[in-house]
Parts: sequence; structure tokens; C-alpha cells
Amino acid sequence: MVDLKRVYTAPTEETALNELELFKDKWDSKYPKIYKSWHDNWATLSTYFKYPEAVRRLIYTTNAIEGFNRQMDWSSPGLGTDPQKPENPALPFVTINISYISFSVYTKLETVS
Repeated sequence: MVDLKRVYTAPTEETALNELELFKDKWDSKYPKIYKSWHDNWATLSTYFKYPEAVRRLIYTTNAIEGFNRQMDWSSPGLGTDPQKPENPALPFVTINISYISFSVYTKLETVS
């Protein structure tokens, strides 16, 4: 959700709180638990804004790393678990290249916006 992303990519905690309220105004009727969770846990979540922007970006892009790991798990089921099973050694390589291209496009789009 773009509106929620504005909360955690905000430059300051005050801006993030403002964005959270805007999120509430727009989405609370459809997704009330999201706002409630963020609001109730703000004391913990707001410590995130004590880190420099570069560190915060690493924190919220961890999802990309987890997505890559999921793609690797998907592309290589059972790889290395059965020595008798013939494997296609190119499959993980292809997955890595596709993931790299996807991530490169994503990061270029992020820097443009």
C-alpha cells in the first residue's frame, strides 16, 4: 500500500505520524486493524526513526531479501537433498539473474520517485 509506505519512508517521526493519520482517514473503514496496530505500537515502532535514513532503508527493504530467498527456495526444491536425483544446475543461476534484474529495476524506480 502506497499510503502505508509513506509512513515508514517519512523523513521524520512527526511526518510519519501525520502520514499515519492520513492513512487512517483513507483506509480505516476498510482496514481498521492496520491503523490500530500501528497506533497502539507507535512507541516501539517510532524507535525506527532514530536511525539514519540509510539504515532505515535497509530495514524496510529486507522484504526484497526475503522475497529473493523465497524465489530461491521455489526454484530449487530438493536441491542437494537427494544425491541420486539429477538436478539442473542452471536453475538457481537463472533465478538469481531474474531476481537481480527485478531488484535493479525496483531500486531504480525507488530512486526516481
